[in-house]
Amino acid sequence: MSYLQVDLEKLMKSLENNEYLLDVISKQFIDIWEDEFNSILKDIKNEDYNSYRKTMYRLKGICLNFCIENVVGTCRKLENLESSNYLQESPHLVTRLKEELEETARELLSILEVK
Repeated sequence: MSYLQVDLEKLMKSLENNEYLLDVISKQFIDIWEDEFNSILKDIKNEDYNSYRKTMYRLKGICLNFCIENVVGTCRKLENLESSNYLQESPHLVTRLKEELEETARELLSILEVK
């Protein structure tokens, strides 16, 4: 499997066990981009598939940027914890969490990649 290929089953399991990530993604689509969804519904009703595709690409980009920013921010917080005395007894925990977050970021990038 290449660096950016997606194992969808693995991603779905990851999302099933990550209530925070699911909540973030849901809020992104439902709360913030309601207008985008209305635009998509209008495009489908009017059979304007070019506009529909453009709106979908824009939505994917917005979600991707938001999710990646949150993953990177969480990694930074973990790095700060790692450098403090708080986690000196279990540094492997921070390393494992960072690896999981980085893997999730790569999977999200693959899924949301606009082609």
